[in-house]
Amino acid sequence: NWGNWQYASGVGTDPRENRRFNIVRQSKTYDPTGAYLRRWLPELRSLPSTLIHEPWLLAPAQQEQYGVRLGDTYPLPLTPPSATPTPAGQKYKGPRHPTTKTRRNH
Repeated sequence: NWGNWQYASGVGTDPRENRRFNIVRQSKTYDPTGAYLRRWLPELRSLPSTLIHEPWLLAPAQQEQYGVRLGDTYPLPLTPPSATPTPAGQKYKGPRHPTTKTRRNH
């Protein structure tokens, strides 16, 4: 559905402000063996389950060993995964739009 695709791409709405969807974590959790990735990304089929979820981290020797050449047989990431901030580690600073103060009824 549209909501899930938007959420996965990072542009969907979420009731929790500044929350980001971690697609790598989801992939490792729900497809630990990489079966889905192997089906739809045949260029990664030779990778072991421990490497298939983050092929951009392959060392040159691993690329040679498994026949996956970043930037050639498999594209490089458009932005480094580490460039996306992770709000979970950020300190909560209160609501974005402060509410007006209310008086307590005594």
